[in-house]
Amino acid sequence: MADRADRKLDHIRLCTAADVTPVCYPPARTTLLECVELLPEGFPVVSVDDVETSTVFLGYTVAAPIFVSAMTGGPSRAGELNRSLARVCQKMRLPLALGSGRPMLDDETLASSYDVRPEAPDIPVLANIGMAQASMLPVDRLSWLVERTRADALVVHLNFAMEAVQPEGDRDPGPVVETLTRLVGELGHPVVVKEVGGGFTRGQIEAIASTGVDWIDVAGAGGTSWVRIEGLRGSLNDRRMASTFSCWGIPTAAALGWAERSGLSNVLASGGLRSGLDVARSLAMGARLAGMALPVIRAMDSGGEESLERLLGSVIRELRLAVHLCGKRSTAEMADVPTLLLEPLRTWLAD
Repeated sequence: MADRADRKLDHIRLCTAADVTPVCYPPARTTLLECVELLPEGFPVVSVDDVETSTVFLGYTVAAPIFVSAMTGGPSRAGELNRSLARVCQKMRLPLALGSGRPMLDDETLASSYDVRPEAPDIPVLANIGMAQASMLPVDRLSWLVERTRADALVVHLNFAMEAVQPEGDRDPGPVVETLTRLVGELGHPVVVKEVGGGFTRGQIEAIASTGVDWIDVAGAGGTSWVRIEGLRGSLNDRRMASTFSCWGIPTAAALGWAERSGLSNVLASGGLRSGLDVARSLAMGARLAGMALPVIRAMDSGGEESLERLLGSVIRELRLAVHLCGKRSTAEMADVPTLLLEPLRTWLAD
C-alpha cells in the first residue's frame, strides 16, 4: 500500500502534468454553466472599475466571492504549496480551503504543512477531512484539526467514487447524515459539506440540509475527475474502472439549480469553474462564493505566486465585467439577474 504522503505527491504531479478531466463518449461531461445565459434587464449603471466585488464570508470581509478550493496537503511539497497559496490569498484577500487533514491526524509531525496562519492572518481558512474519517473519529480529534490549523470552519468532503477507485481507498462510506448531524451539534465550528467533482442531487442536498450544516459546496462534475486521477495511479484494472466512471456525477450547474430550488442560501460553487464569467453564472444560480482548484495549482506550477496572482486578478476582472454588462453595481446583485437555461441543463432541472 502506498504511503499517504506519496499519494498526495502523486495527486499534485497528475494535476499539473496529466489530462484529469472526464472522458465520456459521447458526450463529454461539462459543468453545464455554459447553458446558463445571463439576461440583463437594463444597461450598465456604473463604470466597470467601480463594480463592488467584496463580500462577507465566515465573518471576514473578502475582496471577491472567489475562494481557492481544496487540493492537497501532507508532504513537504504540499506544505510549501499551502504556504504559497496562503500568501497569495492574503495579498488578494480571498478565502483558502486546505486539503485533507487526514495525514496530520495520522502523523502529527505533518501539522506544520497545514500551518498557514502566519502567511494568512486576515482571511478565512478552512480545514478539511473526508467523510470516511469524520464518521470514525471522535469529535475532539476533528476539533483539534480545526484548532491546530487555526481554521475558521471544517470542510467534510464526500468522495465515494474516488475512494472506490483509489488503490488505498476507504470502501466504507460511513453514516453520512448521522455524522454531519453529530458534527453540527458537537464540533463548535462551522461545518461545510462538499463533493470532490461528483456534485449532489436534489435529494442529497435536502438530506444534507436537514442536518443543519452551515454551508454546502456543490463541487460538481465537469472539472477535475478525481476518479480519473486515481485510475492513473493504479493498475490496468483500476484504469479500466476509472475510465468507466470518470464522468460519474452531477454537473455543477445542475447541482446549483437544485440547491437554489431547495431554498438554500449558504451555497458554494466549485467543480470546473475556469473564468470570471463562470463565477458570475454561479452567482446568478444562487451561489454565494465560487471556488477554483485545478487552474490554481497549474498556475502555481507554471509560474509560482506571481502567476497565481495574475490568474486570480484576471478572474476578478472578468467577474467585474460580467456584473457591469448585467447592469448591476455589485456581485451581490447578481442573484437578481434573470437567466435562460439552455439544453441539456433544462432537462437536468425539469421537475
